[in-house]
Amino acid sequence: MRRKSQNKKTQKQLRAERALEPVPHPKFEFSDKHHVFIAKLKGGELSALNNLTVKARAAITPLFEMWPPTTPRTPKHKPGLPSPKPKPPKTLTAHASYLLELARAEWNLPFYLDTRYVPAGGIPSPASAKTIFDVARTQSANLIFRDCRNHF
Repeated sequence: MRRKSQNKKTQKQLRAERALEPVPHPKFEFSDKHHVFIAKLKGGELSALNNLTVKARAAITPLFEMWPPTTPRTPKHKPGLPSPKPKPPKTLTAHASYLLELARAEWNLPFYLDTRYVPAGGIPSPASAKTIFDVARTQSANLIFRDCRNHF
């Protein structure tokens, strides 16, 4: 019987190592060769970015669109059993913390964050943006942003 190699790294460990590789990123010193692209702040997009070469990572700065926390579905009721209780929805703070931690684990380079799809009461609000950026500050996210509180 063969034993699994105990030194073999998992895909998650390899992605975490790639995210920590030093990359000479220009921050605000963009040239005409630098690319800013738009992507959803989700695991698949972050994983794809993580697999880029160091040279390619240095040439891009993503603009991530943050999506709102989803409302959990009501569990199906099975006959003869008591009605299951629905899960409470995630708070915006918990949702932002999760997404920004995911971005740090997979990308760990500067990025822009678009919060216009995170509405409060159906429309984007300064309070939602402030909550998200406060979370980013506490996590020391590698986020490029301006303090826009005076612009609303």
